[in-house]
Amino acid sequence: LIASPLSLLVLDKFTVVSSLTIIGLVLNAFLFWKIKQPINFELLIPLCLASVIGMPFGIWILKTVPINLIQIISGSLAILFTLIISFTKISLPKTKFLTIAAGLFSGLLQTRISMTGPPVVILLAGIGIEKNQMRKTLAAFFLWMNIISLPFFVFSKTITFHRASFGLYALPF
Repeated sequence: LIASPLSLLVLDKFTVVSSLTIIGLVLNAFLFWKIKQPINFELLIPLCLASVIGMPFGIWILKTVPINLIQIISGSLAILFTLIISFTKISLPKTKFLTIAAGLFSGLLQTRISMTGPPVVILLAGIGIEKNQMRKTLAAFFLWMNIISLPFFVFSKTITFHRASFGLYALPF
């Protein structure tokens, strides 16, 4: 939640998104392998499909919006999502519409500022999914997002080896 806004203070927006995607890919693959709980496929599949629809819009925003505006939006979203997750008890109905909306917004956030999690975390917590199943489903979704966003970044020429290398250097091993 804070990696993207803080990174945007010292790196260009393309390097931030590229490096955080590489870091997320490795860390989420590890979590996916390590967490032994079942995945909620009823939620995962629509989330994944909707996220693909949101990704081109995030790329467009990343390429067209100035860095100072992206910094403001990233910081504001980080504060907003932190407040929502920390201080509110949200109860949401389990509907396809909310699942698709969370997936779309997460796809847009992934390719715009690499801040995938909050919409999906709020959704899963709000519908009352069991904690361990939520962890595995989130790890699977985040891994999907990191893998599927890479071709979008390559096709749009927003990722380069140099930009991605920042992510490789930051890996915790």
